Amino acid sequence: MCIRNLIAAGNLIRNLSMAEKSCEKFRSMNVASLKCYLQEREITVNGYLKPALVEIASAVERMMLPIDPYFQRDNSVKNVQNRLIIHDIQIDDPFTMKTKNDFINCPPFGLYDIFNHLIYHSSDYDKQGLAAFKSYEDYRLYEDGYVRSLETIFVQEAGIHACVGKVQPAMRAKTDDGKDFYDLWFILEGSGPNRGSVIEAYCKCKGGRDAGCKHIASAMYSLEALLNSGGEESVTSGTCQWKPKTQSNSEPCEMKDVVIEKIKPLPNKRKKKRYTWLQNIEFDPRSSQDRKTRKKKDMSTFTKHLCPPDSPIKNSDVTPVILPLLKKLHLSCYTQEDNTSGAMAQEATNTKPSQNQGIMQKKIDEYLKKNKEIMPEEFKESLVFTDKEIEQVDKNTKAQWKCKEWYLHKVGFISASKSKEVFKTKNTGKNC
Repeated sequence: MCIRNLIAAGNLIRNLSMAEKSCEKFRSMNVASLKCYLQEREITVNGYLKPALVEIASAVERMMLPIDPYFQRDNSVKNVQNRLIIHDIQIDDPFTMKTKNDFINCPPFGLYDIFNHLIYHSSDYDKQGLAAFKSYEDYRLYEDGYVRSLETIFVQEAGIHACVGKVQPAMRAKTDDGKDFYDLWFILEGSGPNRGSVIEAYCKCKGGRDAGCKHIASAMYSLEALLNSGGEESVTSGTCQWKPKTQSNSEPCEMKDVVIEKIKPLPNKRKKKRYTWLQNIEFDPRSSQDRKTRKKKDMSTFTKHLCPPDSPIKNSDVTPVILPLLKKLHLSCYTQEDNTSGAMAQEATNTKPSQNQGIMQKKIDEYLKKNKEIMPEEFKESLVFTDKEIEQVDKNTKAQWKCKEWYLHKVGFISASKSKEVFKTKNTGKNC
């Protein structure tokens, strides 16, 4: 334990001595030299006296901040030349090379090569972000068609493939240099175990000097989509030419032309659906010009043809499915010999002939004949049905919608399908 304390004390004394030496060095400098030292490292120096500048400069030296961290005073020409030393060979600037739109000899290039490059050159990419790479802005630039050109050339002496591209600005009409596109290039390894890996990249935008801007990444995604078509079209099946993706008709505009409106909320009211109930089955959905009135004899002949050809309608036990509907619509066109045998024929012979009025309509007509004035309470007491009447109605309407009596006796009653509408109706006190 004592040895650790001695080591810690020695390190502290050493750091203090180094800090004291750096302070002595900066104290010997004048104010202009201190400001120049700090400004080279993008440190604000306005409003500080010499003692404060000495302390700031000592802290900056201990932090080992680099000179020109944002590359604002970087010599772009010299920077590009240093990057173009590939395999100890100085190659020409890809922007000056004679490229062509033919990727037939391009090395294999996929998402692994893109991620391997961007994860070391872009701060947005990490291990977790690779699973959602399609949500990044660089992939959106490729997907929306902002990559407008992509060509390649093989440099034989260095054994590399240089790809040159142009990417359209997404948030402005022109680049900082007043051009329509950002020029970029990236170099792929042409041979060896790392064939297809990205060796170097460069873009003329502000963030392209570290080889990890979104324009370079979008051009790489475009090349990956060309070489890995997913089985749609093989690269070796023909000329492997790059084609730009279709772009939406969106152009940048000035702020004065932007229209900002409040989003209108969607209506919460549900539209009422129109239901076709069974009592409205007489509706003909055809247009008026296609409708034609059929004769009773024609309808009777049509009904006979609904049965199987080997079983005449008189002796057949098979009832056509459409026959009850035709009986409801065209009841008078059937005679006793035209009715089907079986259950439907038995019901037709046992029931009494249908009347023109239902049981409720009869009660109302009887009350109006006996009384000239309508008294609500007296009228309510008159609507009483005997057991014999109920049994007769039940007997005549056993077939329900298949017989005409069922529709006649429904008049005046509140059925289940209309009960909700009746109970929700407000009493306004007016006579309807």
